[in-house]
Amino acid sequence: MGWSVITTSGTNGTANASSPASPWNALTLSGSLSVGDRLVLVINLNTGNVSPSVDTVTDTAGNTYRKLGAGNQSGGGSLLQTAIFSSSITHAGAPGTLQVAYSGGFTGGFGMGISAQAYSGTQTTNDGTEADVGVASNGTNTSPTTANMGTTANTTAASELVICGYGDWGNNTSLAAGTGFVLRQFDQNGDSQTGIEDKDSSTSGVGQTGGFNSSSNANWAGYIVVIKNSAFTSSTRTATPVTVALSATATRTASPVTVVTSLAGQHAQPVSDQSIGNWTTQAGGTANLWSTVDEVSFDDSDYVQSGQAPASSDHLTLNLGSVSTPQSGSRVLHYRYSKDAGTERTDLQVELLQGVTVVQSWTHTDIPTTWTQADQSVTGTITDYTDLHIRLTATQV
Repeated sequence: MGWSVITTSGTNGTANASSPASPWNALTLSGSLSVGDRLVLVINLNTGNVSPSVDTVTDTAGNTYRKLGAGNQSGGGSLLQTAIFSSSITHAGAPGTLQVAYSGGFTGGFGMGISAQAYSGTQTTNDGTEADVGVASNGTNTSPTTANMGTTANTTAASELVICGYGDWGNNTSLAAGTGFVLRQFDQNGDSQTGIEDKDSSTSGVGQTGGFNSSSNANWAGYIVVIKNSAFTSSTRTATPVTVALSATATRTASPVTVVTSLAGQHAQPVSDQSIGNWTTQAGGTANLWSTVDEVSFDDSDYVQSGQAPASSDHLTLNLGSVSTPQSGSRVLHYRYSKDAGTERTDLQVELLQGVTVVQSWTHTDIPTTWTQADQSVTGTITDYTDLHIRLTATQV
């Protein structure tokens, strides 16, 4: 399972109110969340006979919330909307007060409810691409019964987070999870009832069916959404690999190691693979990795990449071409590095070797998803300039 539930005190909760004004200061979350965690909200708006719409959500920390979908109920003398909002956290710490803006008024003392649950390990976008598939539903139950909330289209990846959000007119005395789900949050008063449950989607290519078990009759609405996990990627790269391009600056010939003598500059560039471990080219190739990083000028479209969730025992070692022993001058190692989309911290160690001896090494902690250039001054002792190698080690922490 690529995602997990966050149970830290103050990061989850419920609230309700009778006929609150818009915007409604719905719930204050004081627990700390990390950047890349995801807060999922189920919000139920029961207006009576006024057309309802849950419009926006904000918090005092400045995180961005997106409406992933909603179910609407217009039968049985009760108009309500149950919406799912979500935010991939961009401001570490407590979200603070959640404020909900809505359209539509209240008649006859109706109200709102909110259930909030935090997760880790989901895709870190807030533009709608975090949602894989979803389906809206509504119905009327006869006590006791199950609110069958339909089935989504087929998922596109395995082990995704399935969220089922439920809301009704507040007539139930209890709410239980549907088959295969775990009920995380539940709130009930006389005007509104909300619930949020989850499960793992398991295998890819399967529609997800949801439901809740209620203890009395109710008009209800709901929405099921499947949220992609952090390993999901639409590109040809593996999830959160480290991608490294080795070459010279645009004004030099291709050379991760540049040796400048008193007469003329010399350039040692990759010429063959020594060992590749689980590393590949950007296209997934396992032969001649060196040829993707020996360009004359930087080209970030071709590169070498580590395997998924790389370990410290997985190295890529490339052999460098021979150069003469320099009489004087500087020695510089040039390379560029980044990681693919993902929230996991990934470190990169770059080592210059003579034979099996490490001449010098550099460690980059929690590398970014954007390309970053390094120009490293080589100060270690080199006695044989015909036996140089570069070793890359990526580690997901």
